[in-house]
Amino acid sequence: EEILEDIASTYEAIGKYKLAIKYYKESLKRDPLSDFTWLSLGEAYLKINEEDKALDAFMNAFAIDNEMIETEEKIADLLFKQEKYEQ
Repeated sequence: EEILEDIASTYEAIGKYKLAIKYYKESLKRDPLSDFTWLSLGEAYLKINEEDKALDAFMNAFAIDNEMIETEEKIADLLFKQEKYEQ
């Protein structure tokens, strides 16, 4: 899964976000408990304006490691934008 994450992050770095998403998902099939991959997948979704999918990915990352402040902030920002204040 590390090679898949490297391929995905390379695609993300050159702006090929859909390919990055494809490889992040493939990596998650092998290691579904990778908070780093879930976080990276969420960021890639944000770059193509798929906020609901990004939120799901960030929620998965947070469920795996609830001490990731960066992920918690991203979730809060997305929920605020969607006016889901109580969540």
